[in-house]
Amino acid sequence: MPPTFPIGHMGTDPETEAAVPQEVGDLLYLCGRALRSEPALPSRICKMNLAGVHALAASQNLSALSWYGMESAIDEPSLPANLAAFWRNERDKAARRQMLFETERDQILSWFEQNGIWYALLKGAVLAQWYPHLGMREFSDNDLLFDTTRRADVARFFKRRGYVKNASDHESTIVDTYIKKPIFNFEMHLRLFSPYSSQVLASHYDTIESKLVRKSDSPYALQLPPEDFYVYLIAHAYKHFQSGGTGVRILCDLIVFFDHEYAEMDWDYVDSELEALGLKPFEASLANLASLVFDAEFDVLKLDRDDAKVLGALTSYGIYGTVDHQAELRVERTTQKGVSPTAYVLSRLFPDDDWWDAFFPFAARHRWARAPMLLFRSVRAAVHPARRKRFAAELKALAKTDATIATARRSSASRTADALSYHLPGNAAFREVFTRETSSENVRIT
Repeated sequence: MPPTFPIGHMGTDPETEAAVPQEVGDLLYLCGRALRSEPALPSRICKMNLAGVHALAASQNLSALSWYGMESAIDEPSLPANLAAFWRNERDKAARRQMLFETERDQILSWFEQNGIWYALLKGAVLAQWYPHLGMREFSDNDLLFDTTRRADVARFFKRRGYVKNASDHESTIVDTYIKKPIFNFEMHLRLFSPYSSQVLASHYDTIESKLVRKSDSPYALQLPPEDFYVYLIAHAYKHFQSGGTGVRILCDLIVFFDHEYAEMDWDYVDSELEALGLKPFEASLANLASLVFDAEFDVLKLDRDDAKVLGALTSYGIYGTVDHQAELRVERTTQKGVSPTAYVLSRLFPDDDWWDAFFPFAARHRWARAPMLLFRSVRAAVHPARRKRFAAELKALAKTDATIATARRSSASRTADALSYHLPGNAAFREVFTRETSSENVRIT
């Protein structure tokens, strides 16, 4: 088990009234030094709360990257007991994981090519190869887009290699996840976005195959052009952000991407795509932060109020979001559409057709199967610890929302309704910043 340490002192600028933990600035400093292959200053490191920095790094999947930034300058005996060994071991494990994944992936893709199945690597599987050193970019899986007409052949292949298909994916129309313990996890995407989470993104990316280009002499190894890769990176980050959290690793990914591709990019095309998806304010804020926080002179105290709020939103909920925050966002997005808490509960107990299409296509096609599936969902929610926790979090969020609505009605119902109707879905800190830059017509993510 990793050692646990508190994140402590806060940096607060009285002029901005925005507080960011000092450990956030320290973590980004270490990551920036690693990404630039520049040594960190021992005089800077000795002032850090390294226990807190490590705790934050672990929550953001940045343990390996931050250790790379620190190891040449740190006096290990000065670290808390076992922290240096544990931190260094996390870096070593990340490097081993990447080597094993790449070896396994090469064998899998060799079979794809031998059998005439096209594929394209996505997200971290590509980005990890652009980081300066092995293991810097931590990941838990590899994502690939592939020829879905060969889905059954691919399923048989993974089964022969000892993989088990994620049980929840058997009826999926979005992704087939193949797992082989202890570490391998390959997500084979049928689509890049679910209409249930975003009709706009799902519709846009259902035709993404037409934009793929050949990666090499092989007719089966394809890739997204840099411009489309970048837009997808932003869209995917936003999907995670608006459903729970995305973390500051996205800022590291942007810097690595810019170093690798920026000069040759058609930025007019990128901007037009982002505008069409309503994601330009989100992207602009992330790109701006990435350009600020990895500067050697970066100081969290000097961030303006908007940037501090966005950085705080990225670091507050880890890389995947907490259960409580995910529940709050789910409830908030629904109630902002004018749905009452009671109607929300009913919608969760008796989902609409879009939900059935996304998660249980068989029951979507055969309505008689819905009653048994609803019973199964109820039993599973009652006995599965993680699902019980999510259910409790939603009830807590509903109670909070109900109380907020009651208070708002007693004070200024009309002003509250106007404000809510103008919000982007997702974290309140981002909404406060973005709604000053974008009109409600441009916000299309549902």
